[in-house]
Order: sequence, then structure tokens, then C-alpha cells
Amino acid sequence: MAATYDGGVSTPEPTRTHTFRTLPARIVGAVIVTGALVAVVISLVDSRTRGLDLVYPLLIAGIVAGLMWMLLLRPSVEVWSDRVVLRNVFRDTTVPFAHVQSFSHEWAFEVTDTTGHRHNSWAIPRERQLTPRRAREDFADTTVRGRSKPGMTATLVVDHAEKARSAWSIADKQQTPDQPAVTAQWAWTSLVPVALLVVALAVVLILN
Repeated sequence: MAATYDGGVSTPEPTRTHTFRTLPARIVGAVIVTGALVAVVISLVDSRTRGLDLVYPLLIAGIVAGLMWMLLLRPSVEVWSDRVVLRNVFRDTTVPFAHVQSFSHEWAFEVTDTTGHRHNSWAIPRERQLTPRRAREDFADTTVRGRSKPGMTATLVVDHAEKARSAWSIADKQQTPDQPAVTAQWAWTSLVPVALLVVALAVVLILN
């Protein structure tokens, strides 16, 4: 593992330990993107599709794929050895553990920083029960289903984030006392491609 040296003390480079997304979002996004690609292939093999008529399906498929990337596939929560990163639709927020006050899951996975500001994750919602649970269902959870792999919910992500912060507090707190502050920036990797495709489609429509 790479390391930096400060005053003769070796400090390991931060590493990403987990990336969390919900399974339904990944499945739906992948299915829609695949469908868009299939539509493009059908248009390409259609001998009647020529000129601008071929550009339309390509641009529309690109816009659909870009939207699915932006809305379903890209949003995630990354747990690093020294921070958490919330990748949402429009903005990415990085919260170093030194500036984390608490993790919670009232509505989704949430991080409250030391200034009291709460940061929410688009990707990880809170698990909700649509009907009241009965006693025998709680018993079943602790006996049979409790041994199965849990669903991707905010509760699970909070548990992983708390463990990572505890490990950081024990191992690195004395070595990295001055972590950077909380940062938020636009999600350019999703906004720019979609915007360019929309502009290209508008130009084609105007020129047609």
C-alpha cells in the first residue's frame, strides 16, 4: 500500500472499502440502458434508416443511457478508510471522519457534520414496512432470515460507516489530525454528458 511520510511518520494512503447502491436501481438502470442499445442496433441494421433518421435513435439512446447513469447507476455511498462520499444526482459530497458528528437513517442514509449540517444520500433509502409486523415475523428474522444476506438499506450502510469511523479513530486519528473540511461539488461526470447529448439533439432537430 502506498504511504506518505510526514516528520518521519508513515501514513497509509486512504482506501475505499465499500461502495453501496441498491440492487433494484442497478437492475432497472441496466435493463433500460440495454433496451436503448438494442433499439440502436435495430436502427443500424434497418436498411431504410439513413442520414438524420439514423442520428435520432443514436442521440435518444444516448440521452436515455445518460439519464439512467445519472439517476440510477451513478448515485452511491462510498465508505473510505478516512471519509464517506455521497454521490447524488447533481452533487457529490465528501465528509471526512474528522468532521462527522453522527450517521443516521431517518429518511435515507444521512451524515451530520460537526457544524450540524445534514447530508443525505439519494442512493440508499431507509427500509420501510408497508404493513405492521407481527411477533412471529420478528421471531423469523432472528432465526431463519436473519442468517441471510441483508438488503441494501440505510441501516446497513450506517453500520459499515460506523465501523470504518471507529477503525479510523483508533488507527489514524493521531497521524492525520488536520483533515480537510466537508466539500461539495457538482457531479460533472453525469451532468456534462447528458447536457451535451440534449444540445446535440436540439441542433439536429433545428437543422432537420
